[in-house]
Amino acid sequence: MRIKPLSAGIAGLLLVLIVVGTLALVSIYRPHPSNQGTTSTSSGSGSTTLGALIAGNYPTAVDKNGTGGVTVTVKNLQVLYVHSEADGDWHVAVTDGTVPVFITEITPSYQSSEGMPPVGSNIVETGFVFCDNFHRAESWHGNTCWEIHPVLSWQLSA
Repeated sequence: MRIKPLSAGIAGLLLVLIVVGTLALVSIYRPHPSNQGTTSTSSGSGSTTLGALIAGNYPTAVDKNGTGGVTVTVKNLQVLYVHSEADGDWHVAVTDGTVPVFITEITPSYQSSEGMPPVGSNIVETGFVFCDNFHRAESWHGNTCWEIHPVLSWQLSA
């Protein structure tokens, strides 16, 4: 059986179809622009609230590294405790006065630059929204899956 070479017109058409098909697949699997590490706000003030995070107003990152996640800033958080975990993360439990406890995590890659916030201090935190389903129904985790993980930065509130 002999295969005839493709004419230039058919070869060009196949090339166009391959390129268009590839671009279509890339756009389907690319994270939504609002989910690519830009600061999201609920009020235009540059920050959000723990209540808005718990309500699921922001999409979750796909993993604990913040991949494909939304970066948020939450102000007026009081540090309840800091606990070193076996995986090297620091659990920083915070409250805003309306949510009794909310877990945020500073991973080893940010610990040297950010340090550990003092217990009892009021801070502003910026990091990725993450839903850790493993802890969804645990009281120490606020009976929610939502976290800020990883925390990218924190500073004392004025």
